[in-house]
Amino acid sequence: MATRRDTIAKLKTQQFETKKNDEYTALGNEVIRYTEMVDELETNELELMEKADELKASHSKAMEALALTQKEVNKDIADLDEKANQNKERLQELQSERAELVKAVDGSLLALYDRLLKSKGDDPVAPLKGSQCGGCHMKVTASTVVAVQSEKSVAQCENCGRILYC
Repeated sequence: MATRRDTIAKLKTQQFETKKNDEYTALGNEVIRYTEMVDELETNELELMEKADELKASHSKAMEALALTQKEVNKDIADLDEKANQNKERLQELQSERAELVKAVDGSLLALYDRLLKSKGDDPVAPLKGSQCGGCHMKVTASTVVAVQSEKSVAQCENCGRILYC
């Protein structure tokens, strides 16, 4: 804008020094054009300054919201860390309890259970529902149903191999 104002001042000086009317009018038109440019630039600058003020206000609100959210996230992370530590402790307790209980179980049965646990995931033992395996939902033979109901030996599903119980 300063360059435009300098140009306007030079044009006005030239306008007063000129001796011809058409040159005077042409220089006057240039002064008017440059003045309008300066006015437009100043208006744009003011609008941008207002917009900057609005953006600063919304930025500060957003930063406050971020701070609140960050506090909540930090609290949630701390809670999750605490739960993780509790779960680790509980897992250690259960593993030591399992180690004591496993001592009373037959070795071949424990090997079967561990093998099924690896292959079937969390459900190596399934209920017998009517004459269907609760794990694979396939019908089992009548002799398997009788073996499960008698509870004299460990019975397995013929289809998936899970240990069945009533």
